[in-house]
Amino acid sequence: MNDDSIIKNSSMLLAYLGGLGWGSAYFYGWGVSAYYGFPWWYVGVGPDNIARSLFHAISLMAIFIIAWGVGILLFFLVKQKARIHDISFLRLFLAAVLFFIPIVIEFSLLTESFLWELFFIILLVALCLSVGMRFYSKLMPVICFTQLSWVRRHCFTIVMLGFIIYFFIFSFFVGIYKPQLKKE
Repeated sequence: MNDDSIIKNSSMLLAYLGGLGWGSAYFYGWGVSAYYGFPWWYVGVGPDNIARSLFHAISLMAIFIIAWGVGILLFFLVKQKARIHDISFLRLFLAAVLFFIPIVIEFSLLTESFLWELFFIILLVALCLSVGMRFYSKLMPVICFTQLSWVRRHCFTIVMLGFIIYFFIFSFFVGIYKPQLKKE
């Protein structure tokens, strides 16, 4: 990798994170406007909302990356003692929990107490999703999507687009629900 590509890639990453923070702030504002019933074009986003949204996006990405690293480490530790078929269910369950756990964290921060009921609901949803994918995956195999040449060429773009959609939808719903949880 030469110096030009390092500069280009880091600039693209900063632009991506800036757009992610800016967009999350706007989606949060649009969620608040949807709750209060005023038109979405009145939403103004200041630097504090953008910084908060960018911090939220970066911290959740860091949690995803750390959890992925811990998952790889646990995978290699457990792989020595168990069959690979047994590990796939555990890996799918942990990935589903990791996908849904920011909802518990966000609502726990908003209500200022840990929501055990929501945590157990998410564990149950992750378990049902894992069992369903484990036993019914032959009805719709995912491997057919990964074999497409277009998907293999644009895998990084698809993952980044997935992060954008995830954070924008999550910010919108937090914008809708946060005014309901305020102490008045």
